[in-house]
Amino acid sequence: MQTANYFTFVTLINMVRDYIPGNTTFLMPNDRTLSKVSVPPNEVSEFLSRHSIPSPLLFDHLQHFPTGSIIPTHKPDYLLRISNGGRKSFYLNNVRLTSRNICVRGSSFRCHGINDVLTVTGDNTIATSSNCSSASARPSPAPASPPLPSSGPEEDHLVRIAYASLNDLYFSSQCNSNINVVAAEALVPKHHSNHLHRVED
Repeated sequence: MQTANYFTFVTLINMVRDYIPGNTTFLMPNDRTLSKVSVPPNEVSEFLSRHSIPSPLLFDHLQHFPTGSIIPTHKPDYLLRISNGGRKSFYLNNVRLTSRNICVRGSSFRCHGINDVLTVTGDNTIATSSNCSSASARPSPAPASPPLPSSGPEEDHLVRIAYASLNDLYFSSQCNSNINVVAAEALVPKHHSNHLHRVED
């Protein structure tokens, strides 16, 4: 991991590293930004959960989310709304992604730099379903999509990775009963979108 500008965030990760699940994408404010923020020790896990997505996504995957897409974080009631204006204008809850693919080694973790802290507001939080507290509650599988037309080995490979990411995101969102989370077409190139079903509750 390139930690030169993200030492503070990495320090927070190390404080609770035994409790961090695999297959995670971290959205990392830089040191200058975090120097203006107080994160008490008992709030580190909650802070990190707001800044992490339950799937390892490179920017090549994120850039397929169209504006208006909503994706879950590791904090069950906190959501990220995408505004996609391209590589230099990609926002999550009005916070700009400034550094892409900071950490890419291995298969479990990905990291991207952002220019501010992701805060909790009424626009990006929802009430979780009471069914989520039941041990017997089990989310139904994401709907199957029809075969995609072939557009070449490299793009097909990206599409398959995106579908794997969609599966993780779909299952993590099932306790969020009030919204439709993640359109399948958001995770694949736009010319594929008419071949896909929308994921809805």
